[in-house]
Amino acid sequence: MSPYPRSPVSIISTSSTSSTPTSSSQRYTAAQESSQTSFAKSKNTLVQMKADLDSRLEGLNDNSTEFRYQLTILKNECKAVKTQAHMRDKEINHLERERERERLEAEKIHCHEMEKKQLDIQALQEETKVLGLKLELAKLQAANITSSSNPSGPPAPSSSTAG
Repeated sequence: MSPYPRSPVSIISTSSTSSTPTSSSQRYTAAQESSQTSFAKSKNTLVQMKADLDSRLEGLNDNSTEFRYQLTILKNECKAVKTQAHMRDKEINHLERERERERLEAEKIHCHEMEKKQLDIQALQEETKVLGLKLELAKLQAANITSSSNPSGPPAPSSSTAG
């Protein structure tokens, strides 16, 4: 079966059923004219169908070109979004590493400060002990001086030596 519609029924079949008597040359001429008319109609129909088909194909071609263009744009947008996401991830990772490095550095500084303060506290405690011992020594020396100036009695007990 042909995809094209059939041409209209030729005039030959209708002219042969006519009731007027005709000669064979007239019939031949009429048949030839009807054949040419039928051929022209078929040709016109075929040309019209071809024009319709061409316009449809052109429309489809335009649509497919537009779809391909849109697809290309969407692919490029997708790549751009993926690239932006990748760069954002890299930036986030970089910032996280930088924050971690800063945190470790701050922790290290804090530990050094704490050690320094602890050493300062220990130094002050030791200095307090030294001052206490110097005070006790001074008291003992003062008591010794008073006992050497007062040879008759035992050294006077000091009330501040208990503390």
